[in-house]
Amino acid sequence: SSRFVETEGGEPVVRLSNVSEFRPGDVIERIDGLPAAEASARLLELRASSASSAARNGLSAFLAVPGTRDYVLRGVDGERRDVSVSAADLTTEVPLFPSRAWGPLDDLGHPELIYVDLAAAATEGSTAAVGIAMFAAEGIVFDMRGYPGPNSWRLARAVLNEGSPGPEIRRVYRSPLERWQERYPQPSPPAQTPYPGRVAILTGPTTQSQAEHLVLTLQAANRVTVVGRPSAGANGNITSIALPGGYAQAFTGMIILQPDDSVFHGVGVRVDEAVPIEAADLAAGVDPELERAIAVLAGGG
Repeated sequence: SSRFVETEGGEPVVRLSNVSEFRPGDVIERIDGLPAAEASARLLELRASSASSAARNGLSAFLAVPGTRDYVLRGVDGERRDVSVSAADLTTEVPLFPSRAWGPLDDLGHPELIYVDLAAAATEGSTAAVGIAMFAAEGIVFDMRGYPGPNSWRLARAVLNEGSPGPEIRRVYRSPLERWQERYPQPSPPAQTPYPGRVAILTGPTTQSQAEHLVLTLQAANRVTVVGRPSAGANGNITSIALPGGYAQAFTGMIILQPDDSVFHGVGVRVDEAVPIEAADLAAGVDPELERAIAVLAGGG
């Protein structure tokens, strides 16, 4: 399997891959003879998406290889290569972003800062130890580019020194004659012993639903600097209906707003420090969002 991000020209660039022919930083120029941007648009026609999720779903469609696909790749050195990939080559998943265990950022020159991946299983069995280590650090980089679990919320709420009103939530109801909304507050209380230092949190197109809710909760408390790229813009409960012919449709039956009560759906989490993804960084093994968060916390950005 492989993970891609999109370049400014609409071409996918490889971020991570366990297929040796796909190297981090490679730009996909063509797929089965079509320009990559055009191929992505065609693949996306087969997937129902909101505007905010279109780029993410279009890129994930490149992972679906029915049989064999032919690619033209351009390396960071400008060299072009013809590569064929068969479905048999794609046997395992790869992470959404470079894998890193929680702990101080010594290897990046900042032992005073700690990195904590808030993905569901990342701190499983070590939540208490992570909490203790957080309080020993001068700053925290939370990574919310995955999907959270209960432990994720416990760790994130430790920075709420004054609590959080949470995002503005409204449930939507409809009858044959009228439509109405009901406010559904989800405040978070202050932590009993709150973490006092600076906090940055990483987001991107894979930050979706509950992950977005967690970031919005911290944003509403003015406790984080959001670093990276906008999220999917698809937070809210899932309402599903069965359709004739064995089909089904799912959509959100809940209105979620930004902390300032402006539109969230289709927009995503607002980013304080936007991070462009450069193919050369990926080829060099750099996690650009993490690097930028470190600069923010260390006072350099």
